Amino acid sequence: SMMLEDADATRRKNGAGRAVTRTAVVIGRFETALDGPIRNETEPSGADTWWNSTLNKKANDDGALWTETDGEPTAELKETVKQYQGKSVPRGYRGFKDHPPEDEHLANQRDYEDVMVEYKRAERMLLGRTTEAKGTKNARPPWDQPANSFRWVEDMKVLPTKMGKVVHDPDADDAPDPPDPHKKNWVSAEVRAKAAIRLGDISEEMDENETAELLELGVMDPLMDVVIDAEKDDDRTSVWQYLQATKIGNDEAVLRHSRIIHISAARALRNITCVLQDMHSLQPKEGRQVPGTISYDWIPGNSATFLDILIYQPGVYDMMLSLLEHPSLECREHALHIMLHMMHHQDRHKRLILATEGVMDSVRLTMLQSENGSKLQDAAAIVLRRTIHSPASRDTILRHRGPKGESFLPAIANVLNNGSADARGVAADTLWNLTVQQPDVGRLEHPTLEAAKKRDKVARKPGLGRPQETIEDVQRLLGDGITVDYVKQDLCSEAGILPGLVNLLMDGQEKPLTQAAAAVWSLTIDRGNKRNLAQVDGLLKALSHVVDSKSSPDEARRFAGSALRNLATDQWTMNVLCAADKHLIARLLDKCQVNGWQHSIVAPAPNYG
Repeated sequence: SMMLEDADATRRKNGAGRAVTRTAVVIGRFETALDGPIRNETEPSGADTWWNSTLNKKANDDGALWTETDGEPTAELKETVKQYQGKSVPRGYRGFKDHPPEDEHLANQRDYEDVMVEYKRAERMLLGRTTEAKGTKNARPPWDQPANSFRWVEDMKVLPTKMGKVVHDPDADDAPDPPDPHKKNWVSAEVRAKAAIRLGDISEEMDENETAELLELGVMDPLMDVVIDAEKDDDRTSVWQYLQATKIGNDEAVLRHSRIIHISAARALRNITCVLQDMHSLQPKEGRQVPGTISYDWIPGNSATFLDILIYQPGVYDMMLSLLEHPSLECREHALHIMLHMMHHQDRHKRLILATEGVMDSVRLTMLQSENGSKLQDAAAIVLRRTIHSPASRDTILRHRGPKGESFLPAIANVLNNGSADARGVAADTLWNLTVQQPDVGRLEHPTLEAAKKRDKVARKPGLGRPQETIEDVQRLLGDGITVDYVKQDLCSEAGILPGLVNLLMDGQEKPLTQAAAAVWSLTIDRGNKRNLAQVDGLLKALSHVVDSKSSPDEARRFAGSALRNLATDQWTMNVLCAADKHLIARLLDKCQVNGWQHSIVAPAPNYG
């Protein structure tokens, strides 16, 4: 009761109706990579001060800044009272258009676009790296264990030394040449092997600064030495001999243990390149010039990014190629992801991969021979898609032939029909890119004949001159028999490609559906293809499904309608489609707004007798 009396006395002293001023508060929350600055000040902000200035200082005032009983409003409030039509003005508001100043506590927070860029980058980092160590005793300690976290970082920094045979300066006077396994400066095969395996685990959770520091300490040379030593079966002190002496378990476990160094090296290189792909800062050729760090004498210029420094370091790219050919499927999958990280921002890395003998044939065989729906096949399909970045790269892929004259088309058809849902969409996207005729025309902004007709009509007015794009220009782009695209004809004649696209259209998954519709649209641009496509079982039904389905993305509908429009420009093709289902084709033509005038602008179909 005494506490209640004290509370009542305090309330009477301060005034029961007095408004409480707005002050900053401390907000606690979990810190994540996407969080902005945390507000923890206790001083009123600019927005708080503005709010408090609107409060009436009278202790017995109610929740209004002005009421009709207050009489004539002050000059400051006249406009506000007018906006409120002479009625009460709530406290805390000056007017509809008078906004409070921006709160300085929130001024430095990132907007939605910045947050989404960071999210996509974090997602790419998550999907690009391996996760074998997470959730195990080898994982990085949580932040609430500072001692263990510090020890984890220190373990990372000594890995280059542990993987090397000589633990001190090899140029020192007491350094044996060659190193003597009986001397104290010798690092055993066991320590070197465990350090390489540990690098594969640690690389899963290193951040950008830690990855850069590891490269500056020269981690790649000792790692490559360990990989080479793991293949020496004639040296009793080699890593290979250690692996053979410590293998245990069933046949599968024994086989993986014998390849663990190559698998760990592939994991480490995959994880490191994943982190480095977004680091664009240039590093000087001489390096940091700090004791223990290395210089980058192999880079061609005076500076380079960390990814270029890594890729062009002598032996690293060759090691990646050897991992791509390794018998272990894990090594090959990691090697494909290394290539994907290389190509993420750099077209010159794409050209390097295309120019390296044997690389693209390994990709082709992986797409064709690996287990259907496997991650290995998915990665190979994405690598092929990423290499197509210019007309020259498109031609390189189309001209590629294996040892027995095999092209990429059977491999693409295999993934299109038997791969995972994502891989099938990637295969359709690859077909779309292989059929691009005009590299300067955006794929998603293809011109329409209707728009060309309108521009052509405007251009015929006196004094306006010739437009940049007339009906004739669009005819040539869309293909009405004037030009023949043998690439598209080859694609349509390859077994499995057209049925695969039709099946993908019927599946209805959003992204693969759009990619398949775009590929069909691109293939319908050639007259010969129109007539091939008209005879494909289920094509008309598949286009109808995309156009009619409410779940189809707008982009997929547009591509499906454009494909139908292209088919409608050839009378022979339309006769075949109408024979299959005249009512369906009539409804689709009307729904896709394929008008009669489009038939009149194309050359007449040849007489087949």
